[in-house]
Amino acid sequence: MTATTANANRAFGLHAFSTNPLKTRDDVVAAVASLLDPLLPGFSPNSALIKVGSTGTRFDETGAQVEGFARPLWGLAPLLAGGSKYEGTDKFVQGLISGTDPESPEFWGYMEDTDQRMVEACPIGFTLAVANKDFWDPLTDKQKKNVETWLGSMNDKKMPDTNWLWFRVFANLGLERNGAQWSKQQLEKDIKQLNSYYRGDGWSNDGPDSYRQMDYYSGSFAIQYLQLLYSKLAADIDPEQAAEYKKRAQMYAQDFVHYFDPEGRAITFGRSLTYRWAMVAFWGAVAFAGVELPEPLSWGVVKGIWLRNLRWWTTQKDIFQSNGMLTVGYSYPNYYLAENYNSPQSPYWCMLAFAALAVPESHPFWSAKEEPHPYANQRVVRSLPHPRQIVIRSGGHTFLLSSGQSCHYAIKNSNAKYGKFAYSAAFAYSVSTGYQELEQFVPESSLALSDDGGELWKMRRALNGDSEIENYDGVPVLVSSMKPWHDVEVLTYLIPPAEDTPNWHLRVHRITTGRDVKTAEGAWAVYGARESDGRLLTEWNGTLRTLDESIPEGGKGDTTSAFAASPRTGAVGIADIYQSTRTGSVILSDANSNLVEARTVLPIVQKDVKAGETIWFVTAVFAVPASAEGWKKSWKSGWEKRPEMPKWVQDKISGSRAASPLRIARQLTTASAILWDPKFTSRAPPGSLKPVHAGTLTVPNRTDSSISVRNLADGYTAPIVPTMDNRRHPSSFQQLEKLGEGTYATVFKGRNRQTGELVALKEIHLDSEEGTPSTAIREISLMKELRHENIVLLHDVIHTENKLMLVFEYMDKDLKRYMDSRGDRGALDPATIKSFMYQLMKGTAFCHEARVLHRDLKPQNLLINNRGQLKLADFGLARAFGIPVNTFSNEVVTLWYRAPDVLLGSRTYNTSIDIWSAGCIMAEMYTGRPLFPGTTNEDQVQKIFRLMGTPSERSWPGISQLPEYKGNFPVYSTQDLRLILPQVDQVGLNLLNSMLQLRPEMRISAANALQHPWFNDLPQRQQELAQFQAQAQAQAQQAQMGGGYQVPQNAY
Repeated sequence: MTATTANANRAFGLHAFSTNPLKTRDDVVAAVASLLDPLLPGFSPNSALIKVGSTGTRFDETGAQVEGFARPLWGLAPLLAGGSKYEGTDKFVQGLISGTDPESPEFWGYMEDTDQRMVEACPIGFTLAVANKDFWDPLTDKQKKNVETWLGSMNDKKMPDTNWLWFRVFANLGLERNGAQWSKQQLEKDIKQLNSYYRGDGWSNDGPDSYRQMDYYSGSFAIQYLQLLYSKLAADIDPEQAAEYKKRAQMYAQDFVHYFDPEGRAITFGRSLTYRWAMVAFWGAVAFAGVELPEPLSWGVVKGIWLRNLRWWTTQKDIFQSNGMLTVGYSYPNYYLAENYNSPQSPYWCMLAFAALAVPESHPFWSAKEEPHPYANQRVVRSLPHPRQIVIRSGGHTFLLSSGQSCHYAIKNSNAKYGKFAYSAAFAYSVSTGYQELEQFVPESSLALSDDGGELWKMRRALNGDSEIENYDGVPVLVSSMKPWHDVEVLTYLIPPAEDTPNWHLRVHRITTGRDVKTAEGAWAVYGARESDGRLLTEWNGTLRTLDESIPEGGKGDTTSAFAASPRTGAVGIADIYQSTRTGSVILSDANSNLVEARTVLPIVQKDVKAGETIWFVTAVFAVPASAEGWKKSWKSGWEKRPEMPKWVQDKISGSRAASPLRIARQLTTASAILWDPKFTSRAPPGSLKPVHAGTLTVPNRTDSSISVRNLADGYTAPIVPTMDNRRHPSSFQQLEKLGEGTYATVFKGRNRQTGELVALKEIHLDSEEGTPSTAIREISLMKELRHENIVLLHDVIHTENKLMLVFEYMDKDLKRYMDSRGDRGALDPATIKSFMYQLMKGTAFCHEARVLHRDLKPQNLLINNRGQLKLADFGLARAFGIPVNTFSNEVVTLWYRAPDVLLGSRTYNTSIDIWSAGCIMAEMYTGRPLFPGTTNEDQVQKIFRLMGTPSERSWPGISQLPEYKGNFPVYSTQDLRLILPQVDQVGLNLLNSMLQLRPEMRISAANALQHPWFNDLPQRQQELAQFQAQAQAQAQQAQMGGGYQVPQNAY
């Protein structure tokens, strides 16, 4: 057929790399040479620069051509170190001499702040370290000094606080390995900062903890790769760190193995994928460093993963220019994918995949027989809490679910590179090509929303808050939220495939919108041309059952779903399995939007949502790759067997529709009527107020102080609280700047128009279907009863048809912002810490005395005014408790401050959970950093046990009965808090230890904490103690005179 001829036709012959069998070490040496040879004509006259193309970057052209010179060294240096030869080596040596010589016309120029040359110093430093016989020893003393000076010119320059710091490490390491002048101080400083990126289980963030970015730069492109190289090259000067990096690699490998499928393909995720087979560089670095990995990752398995990926790239024959040089793109030239730092020379970062050439052929990496992927025939669902991903191997498909990462600066198509719901090894991701209509936006594995009728669309780029991996019925589920506009929020649950429907995963969305929006959600994209004649893959006519199984080709949409199949890539589809309200279709994606296929089609489902609606979507997404065994015979039956919606999803949907926004009206009559309803707690209400159910409202617009109610239970009429002057209506307040925003409310700074008094206005988000959030009900209930100098004061509640507003006293900032504003990285001085802790304990003790658990103590919920007063706030998760202790939800307390008994699933906790949180806050005030910054429940438990020791049934009787207890928890010994918090005095450590007891019953109470000797020198405590002693003395004198003991007013 003509199509076959057209597809096989080439403007130039096949590259030698594309015909290499890549089975042996000699094959790999030949592959490196075949990549280096085409660069030789691109050398400048003195060989310091290499030019591959003419497109521009955000940095200068000289820097771009230094890339062309330096990046191929990632392959050349290990080739030479392993004893092989390359004829063009002399030109690279000459280039190093010319580029570092200030008198040369091709001098690269000394490095400036955040200079691209810093990046290229890394492969040069590595080359000096491993191939010094070729690149250092032949140089004259003057030439060596030039190299030393050029590399050293970065030691006093600013660098991005990211993986870039490794580049300076290797510049110094290359000099150190050759006895040249280097900066030990700078290397150690950089290593220390790089180690601060470490998050656990082998994973490092690409930068500090203000964002989460754990893409291939955390592994093969930079951090893991360079850690492994360092572990070998610096083993003599930094043995402790070298050993640590090897341990991290052993842990990381057990996760990273799931990024590759049995065919050798890597999951496409993140930026800089034009580096192509650099994605597999980690495995070559494992060989370079000689790291033995845990089973089943034998040397044969490692070798197989590495070689299969390289061989897969030999099948991507369009990655080269006609002159044999690489192009910018992935499987074909593609600048829609490229970032603004991709020069034509940038793709040669791929050469760092070849580090294994530095080890001899006798090494077990080379001598071992290549083994298949260890999980090829296994079902895998594995949570990766640090990158917030779930890696999956199911139904012959390797992919991951993702929520929580984003690029911390602007790059092109960032939403496609980090914001999609799923990323696949078989179905590469797609990027947007323009800004008109869906075909250019390409909502592959995404939910796109438009508020202008469908011209411009928004897709997830960053989250509203953080994501979590939660557990539902033993299945890990990724939970996240996004806000494409200020009045539109999408809550999303990503659910792995069930065993009986292995090719389907689920996405559950709850969309709450204040404006009319169009929605479009996409599956994965497939090759968009027919095998038979090469024409575009058009909509297939007929019924699914008449589709020829031998040629699974075509696409079709119906009233609830859409599918598309191609013999070249496989079959994909998407279906609405809840209420069936969305319409399916197959769109022709814009050309060159996909990383692997230049022509693709995309099944989608669409629906319009009206302003004021809250709607649930339950989306089932189908995918079976063409590489899956027997897929042509099984894909139709797999597509027709739709997955069932989990019961917990049904419960969430039905539970969210309970209350109308007007329901709160009768509850606002008297706050305590809600909290003390017997169905909330068994404890009797304070004072004379008894549990009631409110009746009919008499006014539609009201404030808390003006509500009148009749028809109350048992004929009881709720008392009317006297009206607060000038606080009766929303119009009474001038709304100033926004102070913060959460899931259920937005807080503004406000001013009473008549008195000028500053207030905080908390506007609760009301929804016509979901009703008033229960958190608001609880907060109002409690704040009306809890009046204390260390609890923020609720002035009033204003409720209209469309708005519920809580009026609080104004506080200047929360403790977190107070700490962030301090000069010492958030750490506070001891006197301030002691004052704040005393006030925190006073407010907490008052709550506990009133039988109320706060259940969400954290720095953000502790407010500070300009007089240094600390007050507890945000009682949305608070609950009353009775005797016996009630059974509560364990989905409380922000993760970093959550007590271990709650983390392990206890539902019968008590006041001790607040004490644990307070202890965490105390430690954080000393350091400016959270004490236990976990990422998931399991990770949080591990971090606590690492410091406090792993408990046993002997040390914590009953722990093994807790729902989330695991008998195989790693056993850690208790660490000395003095080593973690050396700035805390011995008496303070005693108090902290008494708060951070693993066993809840061993934790100190708030009341007893107030009596702790640590507070004895606090002026406030001394004043209160003097007042108490005077009062006690007066009572004793009265008793001696026969007056008897007087019960204090309000004692009961």
